[in-house]
Amino acid sequence: MHNIKKNYFYINFTFMLLMLYALSLPCTSPYIKKYTPIKTSCTYRSLTKKNCPFCGITTDFKRIFASKTINIQKNNPISVIIFCLFCLELISRTLFMILKNKINIIIITLDIIMHFVLFICVFTWIIFFLLNY
Repeated sequence: MHNIKKNYFYINFTFMLLMLYALSLPCTSPYIKKYTPIKTSCTYRSLTKKNCPFCGITTDFKRIFASKTINIQKNNPISVIIFCLFCLELISRTLFMILKNKINIIIITLDIIMHFVLFICVFTWIIFFLLNY
């Protein structure tokens, strides 16, 4: 069990850093784009000349951070949902890091199931988007 908790700690830390990166991207993207324009452009859009399922999310995140209300003009219909999920993910991962000694196999299993379901939902949405586009 100790080895599972140790691995789970590393997974939580990795996800926490990924969420921090994703949420800070609106602030850092102008600087990244300045030095490496290829890394911030959408490969799908450059190949197909159409928006991908995630086009506009960084711009919407920037608007969410700048706005005091959630009623923003959105480039992407799911950007507010993704923003909320990223914030919840960051909060939950931080709590898991703080309460690492109280984590048991049930919590780890529930966490894996929840993320599997979320992954299936996002994957289904992407497939639905691509088939209807």
